[in-house]
Amino acid sequence: MKDVTLTGEIFDKILLYADNYDFPEGISYLKAGENAENSDLIVSTVTSFFVAIILIFTILVLQFNSYSQPAIILYSVILAMLGVNIGLFLTGNPYSMPFAIGFISLMGIVVNDAIILIDTINKNLKRGMDGIMAVGEAGKSRLEPVILTTVTTIFGVLPLAFQDAFWAGLSYTVVFGLFFGSAMTLLVIPSLYYELFLRKK
Repeated sequence: MKDVTLTGEIFDKILLYADNYDFPEGISYLKAGENAENSDLIVSTVTSFFVAIILIFTILVLQFNSYSQPAIILYSVILAMLGVNIGLFLTGNPYSMPFAIGFISLMGIVVNDAIILIDTINKNLKRGMDGIMAVGEAGKSRLEPVILTTVTTIFGVLPLAFQDAFWAGLSYTVVFGLFFGSAMTLLVIPSLYYELFLRKK
């Protein structure tokens, strides 16, 4: 069997040589190609992610007239990330650009579930319900819509994982993140709300 040399190894050696080479005056080089484009795309995606988080938080603060309730809602993103990590580990997929795209789209779905849940609790409290009853009824009334949204999205995205290996990271990110995030949203978010706002009352 012949020795195999990866192009990435050769490219790294060329860059190392170019970095250490003393170019004559007026001559220089520029790193370009697919790697440079990917690095720019990664920076843009990460920037978009943080801008999206800030905008979502700002809109939620204006909607709920509170800082703590939007923080609880955004906590659902962290819960979804736990499921994403488990899914990528089990399927052997790395953190990649498709993963980043999938996570940004996943974030919108999970946050939406948490928004509806918290809003329903607030409405129940305004109707005069007891704290535990308000939380329990909100979880019960939103259970079916959350499950339906989760199941239909999972079955809609899952074929990507078997169709193309490149998009498997996106597919598994949405599937595992949505499954775990939706389950935790129905359990953890109401518990946090009760603990922070209703238990002392």
